[in-house]
Amino acid sequence: MAQVSIRVEPLSREDVKKASAHNARELDELHVDATRTAFNQCLFGTNDIVADVENILVKYDKPQSKVVCCEVVATASADYFDSISPNWRMGPSFFSDELKNWIKLNKEAFIKKYGVNRVASMHLHLDEQAPHFHIFIVPVSKYEISTGRGAKTKKMVTRVMYSKMFGDTQQVLDKARKEKNSELTKLGRMQSWYAEAMKPTGLERGIKNSQATHEEIKEYR
Repeated sequence: MAQVSIRVEPLSREDVKKASAHNARELDELHVDATRTAFNQCLFGTNDIVADVENILVKYDKPQSKVVCCEVVATASADYFDSISPNWRMGPSFFSDELKNWIKLNKEAFIKKYGVNRVASMHLHLDEQAPHFHIFIVPVSKYEISTGRGAKTKKMVTRVMYSKMFGDTQQVLDKARKEKNSELTKLGRMQSWYAEAMKPTGLERGIKNSQATHEEIKEYR
């Protein structure tokens, strides 16, 4: 059975600009089929990803690190899409009901999980090897901080903090590797959540606790 594929990469403001250039096809990239670029779709937000991210950031205090958002690429194998919608490369008017449902479920799943106050934009790309989403999420997190000494000197804050939503401490990562349990990590649990959300499409999760190295988005491309 075909498996879901999801990759997450933290982005600085400069990285957002580069990712935006990729989405806008402003770069010369050999893996892009320019004859199909017109089929790409913006399903949430606008075509100005930098502005979409900044419109969320401006509502909160200065981010606690250089990372201001993350880019998620969600997809499956080209073989999977060829099997459910053989003519998808010819454009949206040739999409099967199964492919339309995959697109619908992706949009609904990410908006429901992260909310419109965090999802800056969602773009569907149809001019590469397989249909895939680029989702830009600003990690607005609510958490407790210490304001001084003593148990009563703490308060809840809402800030942009990547590590609170997607990152893990080295201690957690070491424990996950030692116990071979990816569910101990935020990204491992995200993989399981995404697989569950895509279950109606016939896709399933990859091998749990695999020792395979995480492939960054730029390497995946």
